[in-house]
Amino acid sequence: MDSSDRPVRDGAALYKRGVDMIEGNGVERDVERGVHWLKEASHLGSADAQYYIGQMYLDGVWTVEMEEQAEARRRAKREGVEYENIPSLVSEEKDTHLQNTEQAIKWLLRASERGHAGAAYCLGRRIYGDPDSPYCDRRRAANQYIRAAKSGHAESQYQAGVCYYTGDGVRRNLAQAMCMWANAAAAGYKLAEIMLRQMEEHAVSIMEETSETAKEKVERIRFEQMVDRAMEGDAQAQRRLADYYRTGGTFGVISIEPDDEMSAYWDSKVNSH
Repeated sequence: MDSSDRPVRDGAALYKRGVDMIEGNGVERDVERGVHWLKEASHLGSADAQYYIGQMYLDGVWTVEMEEQAEARRRAKREGVEYENIPSLVSEEKDTHLQNTEQAIKWLLRASERGHAGAAYCLGRRIYGDPDSPYCDRRRAANQYIRAAKSGHAESQYQAGVCYYTGDGVRRNLAQAMCMWANAAAAGYKLAEIMLRQMEEHAVSIMEETSETAKEKVERIRFEQMVDRAMEGDAQAQRRLADYYRTGGTFGVISIEPDDEMSAYWDSKVNSH
């Protein structure tokens, strides 16, 4: 028997086995078998496995169609018949990307409900908090950030603070915002440090801000941080700035006008790497 197929009844060990197969860590890469072991780990309560599968669906590493074909191979093996590639049964009435996203949500929710902070943050940031997602739901995004924040997840503490500061998905509460940012700042999260300093230095004017003004301030600080990272040589930030200035668009609530000169400048920085 292949050592990678030996019976194991430990969720953490099965999770590691699945990840090793998917990533080819010391074994031959086999995504389908890796997913099988992650599911076995999930049955034993591994939130890490549930989170990993959810991420795979989000990133297109594993899809609804691949799951169908894997099930067809398992069925053929059980029945002792030769496997034939079956026509896809994926619903043609619904976009396959949406079906994969729905599977991602299912797995991420399982992990989040088991206390996995990374899964809760992912739900908040990439699904419920994404304005371009058909599943965008600011209240659910805030709830997931707050859930992960309670586990000490610094990025979620920052995002939960933003929600309380802007009133996005929750009742606006500046004291809660400061508390969340203080926790994130204590963990070294730079954006939280900046927002906390803003709150402390401009307490009176901040109390008078509208929710929309607060959102714009947060987005401007985020944009300035991206520019700072680009200036420090972060290729991803440079590429994003080049794209923004090439076509124009919005960064959160900030409008960015097309600027050929700025786009060319940041393209040159990317190409210099």
